[in-house]
Amino acid sequence: MDGRLLTRRLTEKTDSLVKDLTMGLSHHGNPPWCMVAVGGYGRMELCPYSDIDLLLLVDGKARQEDIEATLQKLLYPLWDRGFTVGYSVRTVKQSLRDTRNDFFFRTSLLDARYLCGKRELFDELMRACEGNRALRDTRRFFLDLEAHIEKRHLRFGDASYTLEPDIKEGMGSLRDYHCLLWVTRVASLDRGVQVLYLARVDHDELEDAAANLLYIRYALHELAGRKVDRLSFEYQQSLAERLGFKGNGNETASELLMRSFHCSALAIKSITGSFRAQLGVEYKTRWRTKPRPMGKDFLVSANLISFSHPDEVTRRPGLVMDAFGLVADHGLSLSYHARNIVRRSLETLEPLRQDNGAKQKFIRILRGRQCLAALTTMLETGILERFLPEFAPLKGRTQVDVYHTFTADLHSIRTVHELRILEEEESDVFGLIEDKDTLYLAALLHDIGKGYGRPHAVIGASMVHDIAGWLGFPGKSADLAAFLVHHHLLLPDIAYRRDLSEEKVSLECARIARDRQTLAMLYLLSIADSRATGPRAW
Repeated sequence: MDGRLLTRRLTEKTDSLVKDLTMGLSHHGNPPWCMVAVGGYGRMELCPYSDIDLLLLVDGKARQEDIEATLQKLLYPLWDRGFTVGYSVRTVKQSLRDTRNDFFFRTSLLDARYLCGKRELFDELMRACEGNRALRDTRRFFLDLEAHIEKRHLRFGDASYTLEPDIKEGMGSLRDYHCLLWVTRVASLDRGVQVLYLARVDHDELEDAAANLLYIRYALHELAGRKVDRLSFEYQQSLAERLGFKGNGNETASELLMRSFHCSALAIKSITGSFRAQLGVEYKTRWRTKPRPMGKDFLVSANLISFSHPDEVTRRPGLVMDAFGLVADHGLSLSYHARNIVRRSLETLEPLRQDNGAKQKFIRILRGRQCLAALTTMLETGILERFLPEFAPLKGRTQVDVYHTFTADLHSIRTVHELRILEEEESDVFGLIEDKDTLYLAALLHDIGKGYGRPHAVIGASMVHDIAGWLGFPGKSADLAAFLVHHHLLLPDIAYRRDLSEEKVSLECARIARDRQTLAMLYLLSIADSRATGPRAW
């Protein structure tokens, strides 16, 4: 079901209860107060056990004893029914003052919704907010919003890749979706800025992703019997069964649930992050410089890269891979406009799979200094799975054990990143390797078999041999890539499961490794894989 439908139904029931409780509190049909729903309640996104956020807007002439009596007659019955109620009492003048000093109150008013009471008070507040120049300062609001977003992400982590994500507050969570709605709403009131609108494809994907997260959050609250927003392991299996997910032999029901969640969170993170970066340029909160050419096909401004001639991308799809090459080499980010062009070009990228030049560019991206940023952006825009379809089953896939910290897709990308770091840290060992391209390809694809069954190393080795051949690697290198994937767990298994004092263990390892270069590759791949898995594994 659509999470919006569920939350709206619950909100409407709660509205009816609040209105019923306020009946009889009016003074001859014209009460000196107005009840306003704010925050999540105002957005009509109530989940079971969510807080009910209320603003009692009062007339400046209202008597204190009347206000207290109204609150008692409303709040006590709600508390008796088990609701957690957050409330405040303000006049219109106080509300206007507090929106300037209290950022969170300001954002809650952006979702304000009239419930009952004196409608004129609500309309007066809305007109006052819309007409106040300080409150329509998009640049100031955006700066404050970004500061709070940075703190929140640091505290709650990345919901799109972590295995026990926070549905409401993590990076890629519902709160990121709300932040985008807030800033565009403020901008629409500010005559001093040009409103930047989401592309239709991004708008639709964002709405679908938010609806899915709301659905999961609603069911999680029901299952837990309390307000809980962290999707921890203890709930995942029961929640998956509750939502109708069924294992398929390769993935359990809980893994399928988490894949659904992570793909939605990734969409929210990718779209909102790119859009906010562009807003930073539009509202001049990021450093703004005159666009400078980078070659004849690209422009760079405020560390964001754009296409010089966007119309040529369809005719020259290789430009897409060139853009990611610049990200990998220089640490640039795609501008929101460039990202939209890349997204729109997905259907026309089949020629890239047949272009030898594009294949070579992809290998260079793997070895770029900023390979993590480039490959992550390729994943988030859909380019990675379109160029390398075998990678698609890893997207959003969970790895439930005591070691893994990230989903399989990001773990694979981070393994390449860790290998790039090791190239400087372990320069002596890297000096033994002549075929570095093969090592980097094996790092990206070492877990590719996890999307297709068990044992994943054996399945993956066969797949990687074919992929390497398609990418243009000679037969010997394709064999080596398959070997590395097949044996990428060899050294950790020997180190922790065998008796190292026995000579036959060393002889067996030497027999499998065969030569110094291969042993060096296995060594580096083992370290990169362990680091990318998480602190406990390393």
